[in-house]
Amino acid sequence: ALPVYGGPAPAYQWKINAVNVINANNASYAYNAVNGDLVTCELTSSESCVTGNPVTSAAILMTTMPAPQVSFSRCFDSITTTISKPFKLRGGLPPGGTYSGAGVNPFTGIFNPAAAGAGSHTVTYTYTNTYGCIANATTTFATQTTMPLICGNTFTDPRDNRHYTTFSLPNGKCWMREHLDFGTAIMETTLQTDNCVAEKYRRYSATSHQYSAFYQWDELMQYDNTAAVQGLCPPGWHIPTESEWNDLIIFSTGPGQAGGPLKDTLLANGFHSRQQGLLYLNNTWAFVTGLYAGSMYWTSTISDPERSVARGINEFNMSVSMYNSSRENAFSVRCLHD
Repeated sequence: ALPVYGGPAPAYQWKINAVNVINANNASYAYNAVNGDLVTCELTSSESCVTGNPVTSAAILMTTMPAPQVSFSRCFDSITTTISKPFKLRGGLPPGGTYSGAGVNPFTGIFNPAAAGAGSHTVTYTYTNTYGCIANATTTFATQTTMPLICGNTFTDPRDNRHYTTFSLPNGKCWMREHLDFGTAIMETTLQTDNCVAEKYRRYSATSHQYSAFYQWDELMQYDNTAAVQGLCPPGWHIPTESEWNDLIIFSTGPGQAGGPLKDTLLANGFHSRQQGLLYLNNTWAFVTGLYAGSMYWTSTISDPERSVARGINEFNMSVSMYNSSRENAFSVRCLHD
């Protein structure tokens, strides 16, 4: 309330719908408004010579607007490491809000594990609707401190404790020797979608006598088109680029002959490719057995708006093919250490 001629000791009485509010006798008053309330303030001046005392203010009609319904489903790993690359936070709805918390850039929504440090972290998603009403939701995840990787040793994925053997190239790059096998298995006829659940197709191979996981490109990349992104790879690893695959092929005697070394499961420092097939457009499994059994491996390199680069190896040929594939095909992937 802003009094005029209130005197040195004005008295106030706030009213809701013309009813006095008990103990609401200061110049400021706060309360939880109900839609349609009429708020007034009665002023009694302490001046010695006034007329029209006390006086009641004009009424303020309170109108409540709907608060936004905000949710935050964690669309990123529940565990990361302090040596992992920064990644984009996702999962807040409605879209258009902001993320905040330790290690979070509120302008880009990028979380930096090194800046946040080890420990449990709470991320808040805040959304403001067209009425200016604000609501938020939170989620938590953990950042772990890890020992440096010794390439050639077995690596354990901290998210699900699955083990992967590793090998290194002369340039120091450390590769997984097995296909990534992370996520929840779904029916091969079901399209993988951006639903905050890591999804995979899983099939047993009579050729290699083991199961293998297959991913559509967007799901594998976690709907981020950035080359060398972590995607569904473990923290501290990423989906290799076409250039990094070229390095692997050159190390393995070049594209015309590299299929031989890459398929050799006796090489101590080898890729050990196992040809376990691929899934075309949620419809057909191909190259799953026999002389023409093969595998396609995704890269994180885009070839055009609908396709990305994959590399192929089969039992019959010594070469390694390059295929600009529809992203809706499901291939395997070998992760590369950051």
